[in-house]
Amino acid sequence: MDKQLSNIIENVGVLLPEAWLLMLSTIILFIGIFKKGELSFLIKGIAIVGLLINFYLIHTTSINFPVSTSKIMGNSMTIYQHTYFFQYIFTCSALFAITFGLFGRKIHLSNPTEYTGILLFMLLGLHLLSKPANFLMLYLSIEIVSFCSYMLTYFKIDKWSAEGSLKYLLFGAFSTACMLYGMSLIYAFTGNITFHAISETIINAGILPTMLAIGLILIGLLFKLAAFPMQGWAPDTYQAAPTPFIAFLSVAPKAGAVYILFIISQYMTNAESLSFFNYILVLVALGSILIGNLSALWQKNAKRLLAYSSIAHTGFLLLPIIHNQDGNIDSLLFYTCIFLLMNTAAFCWVHFMEIKLKTAQIEVIKGCGKVQPYPAVLLLIIMISLTGLPITAGFTAKLFIFSDLWQSISTGDTLLMILFFAGLLNVIIALYYYLQLPFFAFFKNPPVTSLPLLLNARQVSFLSMLTLPLIIFFFKPDWLLEIINFLSANY
Repeated sequence: MDKQLSNIIENVGVLLPEAWLLMLSTIILFIGIFKKGELSFLIKGIAIVGLLINFYLIHTTSINFPVSTSKIMGNSMTIYQHTYFFQYIFTCSALFAITFGLFGRKIHLSNPTEYTGILLFMLLGLHLLSKPANFLMLYLSIEIVSFCSYMLTYFKIDKWSAEGSLKYLLFGAFSTACMLYGMSLIYAFTGNITFHAISETIINAGILPTMLAIGLILIGLLFKLAAFPMQGWAPDTYQAAPTPFIAFLSVAPKAGAVYILFIISQYMTNAESLSFFNYILVLVALGSILIGNLSALWQKNAKRLLAYSSIAHTGFLLLPIIHNQDGNIDSLLFYTCIFLLMNTAAFCWVHFMEIKLKTAQIEVIKGCGKVQPYPAVLLLIIMISLTGLPITAGFTAKLFIFSDLWQSISTGDTLLMILFFAGLLNVIIALYYYLQLPFFAFFKNPPVTSLPLLLNARQVSFLSMLTLPLIIFFFKPDWLLEIINFLSANY
């Protein structure tokens, strides 16, 4: 007991970023309690400064606690090779969401501090999600993220947000129950809850109980990914929730859940369990890509379109961890960075639509490219990047993904070959619905009865900051790879 306590005290510094986020969110909530009046700009300003400090704390922690296979904090956490990279991604996504939330409509609450405080608490849960060493820590971190997500979905305070958050909650309750049951099976078979217990389960219980336990755990993770077959909540939730929050929700939890799937796959030393795990991921990726792209074809609302688009991108995010034997996930890290930029930029554009035109229907942007060409060109770049075409980094990201998948096909797996060609075909399908927005902007006439969409200089500047790197990293992908290597703490 004394040895365990001393280990916790020695390694308490590893939780410095998490402690800071907890303190920051608490301070913001207390400001809302004791100070009345218009606080939106002040609170978001404090949050932005706090997140910049969090970047520094992550960097400091990565130096003091480098990548290690040893367990810390009472054997509940460990520092994986890419833990700090994903913490940077989570923080960056939160920073973007809070920053473009300054451009426009306020959250309809008497106390807007609640929204920012809960968002920061959700970021805390994501930080914990990047370093679990056992299933209990994994469950706790997922539940922190989930409960914050349920609450933030309702923050528009209308019947649509109530419906969206309720659907989200019901799906979440079901997936959590399944995940807990799977974890309890592993504990029953092995007597411990570490990730190593997956391999022990096969020895103690056999392959079929192990597959059942793994399958149940996967349901909980697929829910956070909004991946097939747990994607049903996403369109209504995305449409109902505040757009800045959805920009965060569509990137950060997905990235965290994909990384956890990769970590779990590395603990599977038995060939049969690993084969089952990969088989499930192939079906999930294939289903997500097909359902996401085909469902997006019929959407007239930009937020629902991007919801189905995110489901399809989930399938692409899963591809690098299928049959990944050597632990190299550079293509996943590159895709995650580009997905962060292009998806945040897309939702930022939609947010500006809602501010100016009070709706997210695609048809309302008719003719805006004729009146104000530059923002419409930025929209075109974003949509081309989401499709995965040159001359954007979305093409480079998909090229890396498909290159890795093609190398895996050499094993002769028919399912992988189907997945490869289905992915290529769906890039063509995606071209149709992604280009709807630029088509309306450039080739339709502005409405006679209302003004076309016009963005101010600050909004255009922020969009440019998110969009222009998509061009730069197409011509200079090595720049981004160098940044990734630095953020991954490979030293």
